[in-house]
Amino acid sequence: MEGKISFPLKWDKLTAAVAYLTERSRHDDHFGFPKLVKLLYYADCAAYIRTGQPITDVTYVHMPHGPYPDDWTAMLKRLEDEQAIKTLKEYAPKGYWTHRPAASDAAAAAALTEKERSFLDEQLRQFADFSAAEIEEYSHDELAWGATAQGEVMPYELCGIRMPGPVTDDVRQRAQRIAEDIRSNGRQVSRILVERRDAV
Repeated sequence: MEGKISFPLKWDKLTAAVAYLTERSRHDDHFGFPKLVKLLYYADCAAYIRTGQPITDVTYVHMPHGPYPDDWTAMLKRLEDEQAIKTLKEYAPKGYWTHRPAASDAAAAAALTEKERSFLDEQLRQFADFSAAEIEEYSHDELAWGATAQGEVMPYELCGIRMPGPVTDDVRQRAQRIAEDIRSNGRQVSRILVERRDAV
């Protein structure tokens, strides 16, 4: 989608959010890198919807398993190099190895405001019992995912809008109109657009 809203990445906020989510998910058996990136995405979306500004300003792209930060591999390497997180290799009961993030520096979360922590806590509560597969499936019902192709940027303007039914060309066209109207008129019009004029 052309002309989408974008923000410059705030590395300190990303580091803090990753450390915060990882530390608070240490007892979550479902927690791993796929769930971490979805929690980040939904926290950024929640912040954008309510304040007009994401927490981390990460650019998310459409990937087969849902939204992922653009160039996630390089980001993850930097997070590990800076010791914001470490990767634990664990043997799973079904006979394979898993890679699980662990917080290396819980103090990094101090860079977050109380409001930013509340957005992260909200996602931790909402998705507490979700497996990686379930949160992936949930993300596939988002209009931002359905209206984009693999590798394309998922526009913040479409955050939080659920997409009932299959993805069609009509859905994609309506999603583009919704995003354009939100860019022009502000986020407050999104509910009206979805529920009335441009309901998908």
